[in-house]
Formats: sequence, C-alpha cells, structure tokens
Amino acid sequence: MSRGFGRTLAELVNPNWVRHSSVPPLEAGLRPNNLLDTARVALSSFEVDDIALLDGGAVAMSHGREVYVMLDASDPGLLASFDGAVMALGTHAGAVLAAVEGRGLVQIGLSGQVTDLCQDDLMKHCVTAVCGLVDGGVAVAIGSLNHSHTAWTHALVTNEASGLFVLVRNGNVQTLANGLAWPSGVCAVDDGNLLLSLSLAHRIETVAVATGKREVMLSNFPAYPGRLNAHPDGWVVAFPYVRNRLSELLLKERDFVDEMMRTITPDEWMVPLLRNENPYTSALQLGQLRVLGVLKPWAPARSYGLVGVLDHSGRITSSYHSRVEGSQHGVTAAASTDEGILVAVRGSRNVLIVKERIA
Repeated sequence: MSRGFGRTLAELVNPNWVRHSSVPPLEAGLRPNNLLDTARVALSSFEVDDIALLDGGAVAMSHGREVYVMLDASDPGLLASFDGAVMALGTHAGAVLAAVEGRGLVQIGLSGQVTDLCQDDLMKHCVTAVCGLVDGGVAVAIGSLNHSHTAWTHALVTNEASGLFVLVRNGNVQTLANGLAWPSGVCAVDDGNLLLSLSLAHRIETVAVATGKREVMLSNFPAYPGRLNAHPDGWVVAFPYVRNRLSELLLKERDFVDEMMRTITPDEWMVPLLRNENPYTSALQLGQLRVLGVLKPWAPARSYGLVGVLDHSGRITSSYHSRVEGSQHGVTAAASTDEGILVAVRGSRNVLIVKERIA
C-alpha cells in the first residue's frame, strides 16, 4: 500500500490521525503591495543573479559567467569573466569574492586581477552565498551535496537536506553545520555570529562562529528565504519563490512526485518558478486565468517578486512585492544603498531601485 493511500485511508477513518501542513498568509510586514512593479528600473535585459556592495558605493553584480562592477550611476563595466558560472558574490577588504562553478572561491580586485582562495571540491558545484568576515575568513553556504546550484527545484521535490554551512580560512574548509535544507543566504550579525537562511526549511537562523551553535530567529515563512545583506535596520532578505498550497499538497504525495519527475520536463513541474513564461500551460492555470485573460492578484502564485526587511528582533518590518499579476518576479538578491534597495530580479531580467517606505 502506498504512503499516500495509507494516509488517505487513515484520514477517512479518523481525520484527527492526519496533520496537513499549511502555508501561512502574507500578512503583517509581508502584506502584499505592488512596490516592485512601481520601482525605478536601473538596468533592463540584464539577468543579474547576485549583488555585492563595495566601499565607496560601487556595486558588483554577477551575470552568467561574468562579474560586472557599477560605479555611481554609470553603466556596469566588465570586471572579470570565467569558464564556469558565477554562483555567488561577496566582498572582503575592498575586493569582490566570487564562487565560480568548476573553479572554486576566488577574490577579484577592482583592477580585474583574480586570486584563487580555495579550490576544495565543496566550493566548485553548489555554492549559494558567501560572506567575508572581519577576521579574514569567508562564510560559505552550500545548497546541496547532490545537486548543482541551479537545481533548487530538484532539491525541493526530492526533499533534499544535504546542504552545508562552512568557514574558509587560508584555503582550508571547516564545516559548522551539515544536513541543511538548502542553505541559501549568509550575513554577519556581529563579530561572533552569522545569519543563515534555510530555503527549504522556510526559516532564518543565527549561527555562532566559535561553536557552530544554531538558534532559530524566524521560522515558517510563507516564502522561501534566499540571500541576505546588511540593512540600517537589520538585514534585507531576497525571497526568490513563495509557497503555494497546491505544490505543498502535491509534494506530500511521493507516488505523484515520482511520476511527475519521470514523465514531464522540470519546467512543467508543479513547483514555484523564478518566472512563469507560458501561463497557458501552467499547472495553476485554472486558478489564475479569468474572463478576458485577467490575472487576479490573489491567484495562486507560480512565480512572485518579494523582498523583506528583517530587524534585529527577528521581525519582518516592511516588504516590497510584485504580485501574481505583476511583472517583477524572481528576486535572487537585494542590497541596501544610499538611493534605496537595489534588487536583482533575475526572473524578469531587471535590476530595480526601490525607494524605502516607513512600515
């Protein structure tokens, strides 16, 4: 008897025997708005994946196998190009840190000079975030030991939890935590603690550098938290995807998931996406399309745009959205600047400047 059928039978006999997970609503500091759709477009047709802020206001951005740097309001200029994809960016001592697929962790000077920092195999395949530390080390989030950095949906449908959180010092790797559900963001709290987002666990934790002790700061997000960056009030959090009830329900049915993976292409899987380019074949079509093709803002989200500001008490104080009917979906990085929050909307291939609002 299959697991799904057994659970259904148990629920028919006694509904109290079965507990279904629920998706919390977007409320309080995450209350929906359209502020990403009304934000100024700083760059268009530029598929930025990660952002790192440098001293003096310069901004480094990753785009495929290339790293660009933007000074003031000028157009971005090419800083470095690699044979593999740039998986994540960070900064340290005025230079850019980059995790390069197939090569490892490197440091890039503003002149374009590239220096290898760590070529351990862990640095070559599924690095999702990096953060330079004041002691010269580098904190690194590794999403999975079994998938590439682009295979978030595969980790989701297989209930993957093999991610690592490590420190790199002098080319050596020290593991602080393992068995993680796709760690996807890391940022400093103070000299002794770091903030770590766990995408597939829907939570953000603090990690003590000296001991590796972890404590939950905020859990049960209605979205999948991603990269983190410092903000005057705490941190700014990029949410590449939001949860929806249909995919949460279907992923509990392992027989269905196995058949889905075996018989249809990953682009058609019933999971969240950075962008939904063909809504007419979408798994959520019947929940979204209305008369004359009008898409309702409360429709089930296949793709979505979301940035949140997290304060030091562990509360989302404000957020910036592109709802289901919006056009700025798939936020993979965000960083606070003097002009506002710089947002990499990879799903819609834009970079935005969002003027901050008072919650």
